[in-house]
Amino acid sequence: MKATPSARRSEPANPATIARALHESFLDTSSKVALAQWDDVLGLQVDLFLAHELGFLQQFAQWRNARSILDVGCGNGYYLSRLAPFFPEKSYTGLDISAELIGLARGFRGRPGLSFAAGDFFRIEPRQKVDLVLMRFLVQHLTDFEAVLARSRENLSPGGTLLIIEPELNRSANAPATPLFEELLRTFERARVGQGTMRASLDAMADYGRSHAVWETVCDTRVSVPHLGPFAGSKVVAMYLRWVDLCERSGLFAYDFDAAREELDQWAAEPSSFSRIGLRFLAFQLRA
Repeated sequence: MKATPSARRSEPANPATIARALHESFLDTSSKVALAQWDDVLGLQVDLFLAHELGFLQQFAQWRNARSILDVGCGNGYYLSRLAPFFPEKSYTGLDISAELIGLARGFRGRPGLSFAAGDFFRIEPRQKVDLVLMRFLVQHLTDFEAVLARSRENLSPGGTLLIIEPELNRSANAPATPLFEELLRTFERARVGQGTMRASLDAMADYGRSHAVWETVCDTRVSVPHLGPFAGSKVVAMYLRWVDLCERSGLFAYDFDAAREELDQWAAEPSSFSRIGLRFLAFQLRA
């Protein structure tokens, strides 16, 4: 018997469909509010972490030797615009699925060696091979590591490198403690893992490359990024508050978001406050 429209509407929603919708809601940049939030977060992440990332990149042979870089999930392009002057001998292409963020990134087009394009890394055909594929703060939003490796291989020259940079929640902490904010981050992590993302799979990914026939793990480095308070009016507390905003807007989970904001405001005013954020650098190189 053919279902009527009203009967179809009464059917329970598919959990996978709900998870996908929430995943897309968190990453959505189609509204002015969402775009502004992501633009802020991406800029703050660069300003707070770039110095420590440069310290790693200057010592990483595969980065030093690379002449062409594909930044997958480049967002608003601010990271490449800040990074490129330190390595002017390289060419950089930024790719992001968000047309709105790429619209912002194209404001940097006049800078030498920089270009940007909107598109899905897993669907578009590579225009040319590059020496290094960079995924900065992106893998936490993806679900299939095999697909990441397969698609990266198609984009890389022989001997090319996939470099993944990710924050590590379990190596990050605030003092005095901010339990409401930290539980919010843990709840966010559980929600994302429940959607199948690779946010908590970095250890498995590193081990995978140690025995892979095609890929070799060539780097697994952790860096701690410390900041000293007080943080009132600082970029540190601004980034934390913006993450609260993103989580609330996405609808991923229910939480007392206002209480977390109040806690952060109080923490930021403490003269002896301290923040430590962990970063992990994972690199996989195509075997000869």
